Amino acid sequence: MVIIGDVKESITYPGFSEFMELKRFFETLKGVRIMIAKGNHDGSLERVLRNLGLDMELKREIFVDGVALMHGNAWPSEEAMRKRYLVVGHRHFAVDSNGKTEKVWLIAKAGKGIGKRYKKHNRGIRLIVVPPFNDLILGNAIRAEEKESTPFRQGVFDWKGAKVYGLDKKSRHRSL
Repeated sequence: MVIIGDVKESITYPGFSEFMELKRFFETLKGVRIMIAKGNHDGSLERVLRNLGLDMELKREIFVDGVALMHGNAWPSEEAMRKRYLVVGHRHFAVDSNGKTEKVWLIAKAGKGIGKRYKKHNRGIRLIVVPPFNDLILGNAIRAEEKESTPFRQGVFDWKGAKVYGLDKKSRHRSL
């Protein structure tokens, strides 16, 4: 199992109730190989894991075959940009669908600015922004300002040509 960040809510060391939730979470996954790409809410996670008696390595990026996985709140490495896919979370995209907020996947091709930012890259790379799977996270409406967020800033990925898919995998949402 790969977790792409934000294993916990608190940015610093968690309080007692959150610590106990983390304990239950990892006990449920006992025997499962877990890789964690550290997110912006995962401060002190190394210490939490130690205190839970778990020996897990946290990384900035995880590579599996032609896929780079990371949280998405920072720029990917050159190595990540040479992969076929870059999979990130962090943004928690959602759209308004018939008066209801719907979490969505967002998939974008490399943009014209990719060569300006990355010397070694795969021109055919696809960015996949994963929706939040936690029922407590409703998602954030996609706004034009997102084109200035990592990894869309400087045109590294094509914001306007990105496709948006509902959780049912149907492309029933317009491109951006």
